[in-house]
Amino acid sequence: GDDLFCQKTINVFDFLLGSVIIINTIDNKKLQIKVPKGTQVGTNFGINGYGMPNVRTGRRGNAYVRFNTSVPNIEDKQILEELEKIKNGITTSTK
Repeated sequence: GDDLFCQKTINVFDFLLGSVIIINTIDNKKLQIKVPKGTQVGTNFGINGYGMPNVRTGRRGNAYVRFNTSVPNIEDKQILEELEKIKNGITTSTK
C-alpha cells in the first residue's frame, strides 16, 4: 500500500531512560519521535501522513518506525556490577 516501514537502531539507554529520536522522511523532512522511558525493543511508532503519496487520491500513507538496539560494549567491570545491583534492587550509597 502507501505505508512505509523502516527500522532504526538506537542506544539501549534511549530505551531505558527515554529519548527524542530524529528520523528523516522520504521528502527530507526531519521528524522528532519521543521514545518514552521503558519502551521495549521492537516497538512500532506510527507517523500519520508521512508515507507514500497515493497517485489516485493524493493522500499519503503512514510511516512506521521500529526501533532496535545493540548491546553496548562496556569494558568497565565496575559499571557492569553497578548495573547488576540496580537490576537486582540493591542500592548502593556513595558518601
